[in-house]
Amino acid sequence: MIERILLPTDGSEAAESAVERAYELADKFDAELHTMYVIEIEALPTFANLDTEPVREAHKRRGDELLTEIEENAPAGVNVTKAIEEGHPESHIVDYAEEHDIDVITMGTHGREGLGRVLIGSVTERVMRESPCSVLVTPVEET
Repeated sequence: MIERILLPTDGSEAAESAVERAYELADKFDAELHTMYVIEIEALPTFANLDTEPVREAHKRRGDELLTEIEENAPAGVNVTKAIEEGHPESHIVDYAEEHDIDVITMGTHGREGLGRVLIGSVTERVMRESPCSVLVTPVEET
């Protein structure tokens, strides 16, 4: 039985493909939906004597906006928890899943045009290898 779902997002098209699936699972199983946005510190610009705090705060605001949008659009009755972390996404996702007894992680993958082959993103691939629970990977929906 699925009681707790983790939906990590970075706002990309690939991540957004997992949102509807997470909604469906949460609604069907009356499960809690945990959403997560991870600010990759290594991805922030680092220049000598440059204050990165404004950039960090902008990323936090962006994460809060994304998670709030997911919460507001969740099916009625679905309990949504939001978490914003800083560091390596795969580490925080796996750690969060362990700490909160998550039953399934729902993530998007990256699609490749042309042959329609699926290329799993590096974060998704690492989470799949390290996860303490099942990982549901959803493809990007083509328009």
